[in-house]
Amino acid sequence: MPGAGPPLVTLAAIATAALLWLLSVLHGGVLIALSDLAALALFGRGVEASLGHWRCAGLLLGGGLAVLAVGLHLGAASAAPTLAVSGAVACLLGAYLALHPRAKVLGLALAPAFSTIVAVPSAVLIALWLALHAVVGATSVDEPLAGGGAWYVHLAALAIGLIAARPLTAPVRRLPA
Repeated sequence: MPGAGPPLVTLAAIATAALLWLLSVLHGGVLIALSDLAALALFGRGVEASLGHWRCAGLLLGGGLAVLAVGLHLGAASAAPTLAVSGAVACLLGAYLALHPRAKVLGLALAPAFSTIVAVPSAVLIALWLALHAVVGATSVDEPLAGGGAWYVHLAALAIGLIAARPLTAPVRRLPA
């Protein structure tokens, strides 16, 4: 249908959201799941638009598997489930930083007397996402791999996304002259 535009919900977003919802109870709780969903909603479409549906899904899967492998290695004796959902999101955030380094996100700043729309650099929001995971991970003393996973592994996943994003972008096809 002409003029319909891109679909609002994509295959990768549906699959990732379903996985996040399914694993949120076991992973880090509601706060971590909500932060992952917010990050996916804010940054997922930009990465998917740059990489395409399948490459974006491959990036999420590859990032999740890499973090899962490291998490299993670090917490093999842990009683807590080791899940890689936040690692996949961290990989996506790293890809977003690589593909859109100067992008800003519009947000609503609420103050007691007024509210206004502000443009926040995406790097600031990604740093806040990492800080939330670090705090939740650091405060789970009994099980360092519970409640946000091995949060420091998210830095590795972010680096994987930063490194993998550029090679995954689709080559520009030039028309013959």
